[in-house]
Amino acid sequence: MSSAIPGHTALESLPLRDQFLLAEARYYRELHHLERGEYTQFPARPALENRLPLARIPLEKMQGCCNKSIPLYCTGANIDWFVCARIYHYIYPRWYRGLNSEVEFGNFVAQTISLHDKDPRAFDKDQTVIDIHEDLCRQLREREGVLDEIDKAYQSSCTYTQKEQHQYYKVRALFRAILILFHNVTPWPEEGMVRLVKTGVTAGLSAPITFDSIKESCLGPYDPESTSVTTDFPTAINFALALEKREADAGNTHYERNVLDNFPGYSDAIDELNEGVRRSSRCGTPFSTPGTIRPPSNTWTTPEFLANIYKLPTSVTGMPERYDLRSVLHMATNGRGQRNDPESEDVLAKKACGHYSELESCRCVDCLKEEASIKETKRLSQLKTLNEQKRLAEK
Repeated sequence: MSSAIPGHTALESLPLRDQFLLAEARYYRELHHLERGEYTQFPARPALENRLPLARIPLEKMQGCCNKSIPLYCTGANIDWFVCARIYHYIYPRWYRGLNSEVEFGNFVAQTISLHDKDPRAFDKDQTVIDIHEDLCRQLREREGVLDEIDKAYQSSCTYTQKEQHQYYKVRALFRAILILFHNVTPWPEEGMVRLVKTGVTAGLSAPITFDSIKESCLGPYDPESTSVTTDFPTAINFALALEKREADAGNTHYERNVLDNFPGYSDAIDELNEGVRRSSRCGTPFSTPGTIRPPSNTWTTPEFLANIYKLPTSVTGMPERYDLRSVLHMATNGRGQRNDPESEDVLAKKACGHYSELESCRCVDCLKEEASIKETKRLSQLKTLNEQKRLAEK
């Protein structure tokens, strides 16, 4: 196992305990990114009515749309937590690339947004959704500096809103240029068909957007001049990821890698890590400008260190054996990345899917399917009982 942390020569001789602290700090940032993404995505937030101009969007939902590459508009009567969980946990492992993942300032490939109208056919026309999206982008642009204008008392009430560094939340050019429209969304997105729609906005893009790379996966005859295509959900997500990489390689993400997000996670865990790092004589705190540790946080450790850290005994790391860092690697498959605390073993279990998680809250694909199956079996059993009672009453 390599003990050196690449990119920072001043850190190569750090004690193993300090390297453990930094690995744990990065772990918490990844976990917070995952869980904050869940909060801003569920249930397909923001929810927009088919009425222009759009109503004012809450600040936390505005930031949820920033630093995202593509909006995912969902329609239908079945947009609930379960559906959104399936969508989010389908996309996340395909976006997640371990330490290559940029987890600062809410960076992610997609933002789910639900559309509502009494007429189920209201969004059949691409232009209707384009108009809504243009109005959303207008509001995001006009209210970028709103946190500079409101008083501190109101700021403190904005849950899950980055207040001090809100200037780093920007609407990407790619977010304005293309969208995904998922009609009548289902709990199994990988089986659904969606539309990829170009909005006509090209400002800020590194190159024009074309659908040539996915023409073999498009439904119906392919027209190179078309502004929209219908394809399956996995193809659409892979296309979005490819566009995101293209724009990132061109430097068009509007992401400041040399600034550290000071809203990295839960305060008790971060305070504990800060204190541990401060006590070290050779390691500056990663959550402030001074010191040897600099952003971005994906340079604070190595994949090998993360993969092997849980094997080290407490006597070596100097830290309590409380965190299962395998959950970081587990997120790269299809899990949620829950904290595994042996102090609470009465509520923890290794589930049938092989995942370490709180018994009642694992939201991986396998567990969600299992939960849905159990609920359906229970529903059918209740229905059978009711029918039997009705039959007896009729006699």
